[in-house]
Amino acid sequence: MHKITFPFILVLSLLTGCGFHLRGAFSIPESLQTLQILPNQPYDIFQRTLKQFLKSNNITIVDPCITKTTNIPTLTILSQAFAERTLAYGSNGLPNRAVLELKISYQLTNPQGKRLGTNTLVTVERELTLNPNAVLGTDNERTYLQAELYRDAASQLVRQLSMIPDHEER
Repeated sequence: MHKITFPFILVLSLLTGCGFHLRGAFSIPESLQTLQILPNQPYDIFQRTLKQFLKSNNITIVDPCITKTTNIPTLTILSQAFAERTLAYGSNGLPNRAVLELKISYQLTNPQGKRLGTNTLVTVERELTLNPNAVLGTDNERTYLQAELYRDAASQLVRQLSMIPDHEER
């Protein structure tokens, strides 16, 4: 058993030393380790997904309705836009391919209200095959792709937060 464990630990330590991180794990600046998200919409799919990503990256989310928040950076979700547009039509004149697109506009500010970072938009998209003979299957695929879009958008937003230099938050 020790013969297998030592090489595994050695490889893992080498990967960690070269900057390798598990997928979805980002190095968030120290001053962003605690955030509040506005507007606080606990039932919004994107916000739930984003909070999961932030918590998995050891970020503490403070609920502004419960805790008085004067010294905490604020991540404000300005808008969410979900769109579906047709890409191609079949020989029968019906759409057979579409693109699902999710755009999230946000703003990150420090406790004094100064805007942090330059990125304020996340855009993700996926292609959907439309089959008029299998409407239920198409709807199931659409639902699956929408959930994937929310995960990808949350991951991109957290990645953008990780690229903010630590000196910029002060």
